[in-house]
Amino acid sequence: MQSRSSGEPLYALVANDLRAKIVSGALKPGERIPSEHALCDAYHVSRITVRRGLDTLVRERLLERRRPVGTFVRQTHPDDGHLTLLEGLTGEVREEGEPAVTLWAQVSRERARANVAALMGVPEGTELLRLRRTRGSGNRPFVHFDTWLAGCDDLPGDDASYYGSLYDLLALHGLAADRVREKVEAAHAPEDVRDILGVRRSEPMLRRIRIAEQADGRFRELTICHYIGSEYRYCVDSAHVGVEAREVPRTHA
Repeated sequence: MQSRSSGEPLYALVANDLRAKIVSGALKPGERIPSEHALCDAYHVSRITVRRGLDTLVRERLLERRRPVGTFVRQTHPDDGHLTLLEGLTGEVREEGEPAVTLWAQVSRERARANVAALMGVPEGTELLRLRRTRGSGNRPFVHFDTWLAGCDDLPGDDASYYGSLYDLLALHGLAADRVREKVEAAHAPEDVRDILGVRRSEPMLRRIRIAEQADGRFRELTICHYIGSEYRYCVDSAHVGVEAREVPRTHA
């Protein structure tokens, strides 16, 4: 495993090392990886660090958990290369050396409207958890998220619980998407989003629509993001299996 001096968080170093072994063939499809306890000893890190590293590779569809027998290198499928596989915003920005923060969050329960239900593939009127957040680097906002979640009755209902990483919170409750579809386009933001981000109608915006689901169908996510074009760049790294999209705030000289 590479040196901690790289500035990456420990869980990312664990994920990177295991990913390299999978890509190189040192760990083969269908092979069971060592237990969390054994990985803790091998990498000299805590169990929660190992688990976060494994969660990253599960989201990338490189690993799969088979309870109660263990975690295995995932068998690849012909359509894997057409999926967009994402790590949460908090981890990505932290790896770039800038802390990602939630500046505002609001959570509520509501029934799925027709357009939301159609995108998520759930019946109209399904009870959803809706989360609206504005995130940025420091005190500078650069993105607004509007997220609808289905199949997550156990998630907390207070705003304060959503000021950290949403995907870390979902993982704690055993919720992780197996398939993610993404669409990225230039678009005008709705008036309420422009007011929240403090931008003019003419401001260049990037809209990203994420539709995710768990293999068994019990968990689904729809997220519509609006990014300020001058404060954000969208990078795609296709060096690994599938495509990993990285969200990085622009830095200013």
